[in-house]
Amino acid sequence: MLELKIINTNRFIVMKKYKVFLVCLVAIGFFGSCKDQATTVSSEPISIVGEEVEVYKELNPGGILLDFDAESPIATYYVSEDDVPYFQGPSVDSKVLGKYGKGIELDVLEISGDWLVVRERISRDVVEEGKEINRTAWEKVFVPKGKASKNPFVKVEDNELYSTTNTDYNTHPSTLFDMGWLSKKEFEKASKQHVSAFKADTLKFVQENKVYKLEFDSCERLLEDNISESDDYSRYEYKGTFEKLNREVFYVGLYEAWNYIMIDREDCSIENDWNFLDMPVLSPKGTRFATIGYDPYMDETNVQLIPLKNGKLGESINVSIEKWTIWETERYKMFWVDENTFYVPILHVRTLSNTRNVIEDKEAEKHLQFIFCTLKKA
Repeated sequence: MLELKIINTNRFIVMKKYKVFLVCLVAIGFFGSCKDQATTVSSEPISIVGEEVEVYKELNPGGILLDFDAESPIATYYVSEDDVPYFQGPSVDSKVLGKYGKGIELDVLEISGDWLVVRERISRDVVEEGKEINRTAWEKVFVPKGKASKNPFVKVEDNELYSTTNTDYNTHPSTLFDMGWLSKKEFEKASKQHVSAFKADTLKFVQENKVYKLEFDSCERLLEDNISESDDYSRYEYKGTFEKLNREVFYVGLYEAWNYIMIDREDCSIENDWNFLDMPVLSPKGTRFATIGYDPYMDETNVQLIPLKNGKLGESINVSIEKWTIWETERYKMFWVDENTFYVPILHVRTLSNTRNVIEDKEAEKHLQFIFCTLKKA
């Protein structure tokens, strides 16, 4: 007897960003991939057989029900354009069941001529116990083969540079930046001329028994890991020094987040203000910091700008970017070219999501794009 897994989607639960990430992790294991538009599912899949399957088919005669466990993908493709429709049948005249965004990962079951046969969760109205309810079940859908590729590295387009979910005018990317493209040659030439204000070092302080012992001329401080399954979890990793600022930089892994802190060598203090979302990059004259980092919980990029004057940090400005993220390798790193402009090596956010954070630098370097970001408000 055919058994199909159909999933109840009556309730929609709005969760904070860390919970969204957990849902995506569950979805990766259960469904095989996590789409741009996530479908809320119950924790227990509902199996239906016999008469209920026939009712489903009767109400939706065009739908091709799929036994998820019995039919495995033969290939993985990635959507190469935005708003690519997926159809109920192998024809553009067939019913459109939805649309995919660029870079979405497709589980391909068959390749039939100009069509990819893909497994997808489809929501439909069915009758159960005399009531019409909404159910989501696995079905076969059809995607034009020319709209997808086996290459997970999708390109960032002009209209995606400023793309954001942020509706606040004051922190919208287009309000704060002018952004544009650099050639690889332009980026590399400027990079060779650049002198970083940060001295990377992993050996100046060596962790012993999960403890960093910091000894300076006028003070001492211990940084001890707290490896636990609680909100108190913390793990330290020494990164290097900003000599001009007389401060040491540490990465701190936290329970559900991370940050970078700086320790003042004069008094061993760790000021709350000197706390960064990602690795801080200092401008040539030391007037501002910038950080750029990917947020896996929200699947977007955070740009943080913080002015610095007379050793004091000003108010931080945080900007969210939806379509691209930084990707640094030994050869290509973000840097300031003057007090208002920095250069960044980037990848499409969906590329990072597709590869599950296991991109090799050598492969990523073949697909990097390079941009400049110039502050409109100095």
